[in-house]
Amino acid sequence: MDRLFRRHPRGDSAQGDVWVRCARCHEPVYVKEFEKLLKVCPKCGHHARLGSRERIERLVDAGSFLECDAGLGSADPLAFVSDGKRYRDRLVEAQAESGLSEAVVCGVGAIEGRRA
Repeated sequence: MDRLFRRHPRGDSAQGDVWVRCARCHEPVYVKEFEKLLKVCPKCGHHARLGSRERIERLVDAGSFLECDAGLGSADPLAFVSDGKRYRDRLVEAQAESGLSEAVVCGVGAIEGRRA
């Protein structure tokens, strides 16, 4: 779940979390409503971030997206260090947090039947 919206457990844990709490107005929002509204708080209008995969799913026609250069990844040939932290360590943290191997997802798909 987006950092700006935090899960707010209610009810039986077997059902999973059914509420998120808006980071701006702190009001609980029903997860199904939150998802239906494309991660916009219905109470204050705050927009939560959409990950790249989620944005692609919502934008292109179902089953039409073909990722390009999926095997690309960052490297650290200079063994760069900034603020006492190695770039390689920053990469590992970013990859773990995002679930992606790279910062950009590129590809082709269709929007309403038109290639994009």
